[in-house]
Amino acid sequence: MEKITVPRCYHPKHFGRIALTEIHTFSDASEDAIGATVYLCLISHKGEISTTLLFGLSRVAPAQSTSIPGLELCASTLAVQVGARIIKEIDIKIDEVTYYTDPKVVLGYLQNDS
Repeated sequence: MEKITVPRCYHPKHFGRIALTEIHTFSDASEDAIGATVYLCLISHKGEISTTLLFGLSRVAPAQSTSIPGLELCASTLAVQVGARIIKEIDIKIDEVTYYTDPKVVLGYLQNDS
């Protein structure tokens, strides 16, 4: 199975020369699930923009009681993992990677010493 490949078109047929290639990864959480999506954004030399959904992943939230901020942190971790996986696997040079999440919750957790 590892030798099987499926060619995939990431941009429109007459898009032109690509000037900038970006990855945008979004994450979110709820009481029921966490999820992350990865988009490829291409910008042509003419300033045209093309976006493509590359990957999406969701997981059921743990059965034990977990706070929404804790689940947001789990979703952010998931986003970093899937983003790294895409960057490793894609055969396109990526110029910029951006992650989107609930910054107050996640930054609060990262800055908390306890």
